[in-house]
Amino acid sequence: MITKKSPILLTTALISTLFLAGCGSDSSNKAPAKPTTPTTPTTPTTPTLTKVATYTSIKNCSTAAEVPNCAFEKGIYILPIGPNITQVQQDAVKLQVENLLKWAHDDVRKQFSQKKILIGITEGEPDPSTAHGKFVLALAQNMYASTPNINGLELIYTDLSGVDETKSTTTYQKLLQVFDYYVDGDNNTAVGAELAKSYDGFKTLINKKIGTGTQALGYLKYDECNYGNGQLGADRIDGTPSKCLSSNGTSINDDGDDISNGKLDSVHTVKKNLNPGAFLGLVYEYKVNPANGKFPNELKDANQPKGFTAVGKIASGETTTANYPFNYANLAFTPMSDYLDKWFFPNKK
Repeated sequence: MITKKSPILLTTALISTLFLAGCGSDSSNKAPAKPTTPTTPTTPTTPTLTKVATYTSIKNCSTAAEVPNCAFEKGIYILPIGPNITQVQQDAVKLQVENLLKWAHDDVRKQFSQKKILIGITEGEPDPSTAHGKFVLALAQNMYASTPNINGLELIYTDLSGVDETKSTTTYQKLLQVFDYYVDGDNNTAVGAELAKSYDGFKTLINKKIGTGTQALGYLKYDECNYGNGQLGADRIDGTPSKCLSSNGTSINDDGDDISNGKLDSVHTVKKNLNPGAFLGLVYEYKVNPANGKFPNELKDANQPKGFTAVGKIASGETTTANYPFNYANLAFTPMSDYLDKWFFPNKK
C-alpha cells in the first residue's frame, strides 16, 4: 500500500542553530550602527493573470457551407447549435467555463488563450441528415484543414437519452477533454506532459496492483475501449480486452470500421487515445461536487456486481468507505487528483 510521506520535522539542534543565526548578541564595544532612513512600505503587486476571451455568438457561422469562412477569434465560444436551446442552458455552460478558467493555473489559461475553441450546446449527437448535424461535422473536419478556423470542438447535450447535461457538472468534464485533445500542448508544455504522466501513473498503479485493492476484495480495473479511438496498443490497462468489440460482438463495427484498438469518435477524430482527458474530466467533476456522483463507467471489477461507487475522499486510501476498493478512496486516483490540484484548482477558494 502506498503511504503518504510524513512532514519533515526540524530537529531541536537545527531550530537552535536557526535561532542563533538570526538573533546573535553583540557584547563588544563596537560603535552603534548609524540609524537608517525609514522607507515607505510597498504594496505587494498581484500578478496579472492571462485573460481568456469568451463569446456567446458569432455572425455568419451556422451552416456547413459557412464553416470555411467562420471568423472565430482566439478564446472559447459557447454557442447553441440547432433548435430548442434556451438562454438558461447557455448561461449554465458559460458559468462552468468561467469557473474552470478562474480556478486554473495561469499556464492553463495561457494555453486556452491561444486557441479557438467551440463548446456547442445541442440536443443530441450529430445527425448528418440535419442541417445542424452537418454543421457540427463540418466544424470537426475543419480542425484538420491546412488553415483551420477552429482548433477544438466539444458538445454539451440537452436531451441525450433524456438527460440535460447543462443541469449537471458535465461542462467541466468536456472542457478537460478539449484541453487534453487540442489545447495542452502535449509534451511541449509542462501542463501537457504532466497530464499524460498522471494517466500513466494511474495505469501503473492498476497494472501493478499497488494500493488498488486486495486479493480478498478484488482490484480496481479499467476498460479503455470506449475512449480508445483506434489508438490503443498492446500495453493496456488491466481490465481492457486485447481486442475491443462492438455491440455486434465483433471488432468490426456496423460502419465496417475496425475498432479492435478502441471505439472511434465521430467528433474527436484526432489521432489520440481519448481516455486521459475523459477520465480526468470525470475526476474533476467529482472533486468539484462529490454529491453529483460522477464516475467513469469504464471502472470495474469482474467479480463485483455492484460495480464502482462514487463515494469517499479521493485517493485517501480509507478502507472503511462503502464498497472499497471500488470507490474514489482508491489510491489509484492519486496521480490524477494531484495533477488537478496543481494545475486546475490552485485558485479555487
